[in-house]
Amino acid sequence: MAREQGVAERQAREETVLLRGKVRRSEEQVMRQREACAGLEERLSTCQTLLTEAERDKVALEAQREKEVGDAQWTAEEAVNVAERLRGSLETAEQEREAARGARDEVQRSMAAVLEGGDGL
Repeated sequence: MAREQGVAERQAREETVLLRGKVRRSEEQVMRQREACAGLEERLSTCQTLLTEAERDKVALEAQREKEVGDAQWTAEEAVNVAERLRGSLETAEQEREAARGARDEVQRSMAAVLEGGDGL
């Protein structure tokens, strides 16, 4: 019985050593996993920060684009208005030029009539 007890104690010690080794390896694995998780959490935080900045930049760029489109539309409308005013001024100048030609022709006819001895009027 003492012999059986000695064998059982030896087996218990061997199992204890094996179990302690398994526990140590498990604890080491847990530590590596915790370190990996900490690294992943840091990367996640960085990604979230970058995403927030990208979304803020996107909103700012969209606002800038809308402003530029609005400015371009206003500029185009103003250009159309200026062109219409210039066209009106050109038409007026053309009419005035035609009126001036008519008046010049009338004056020339009157002068020719006076020179020929008539009263020209």
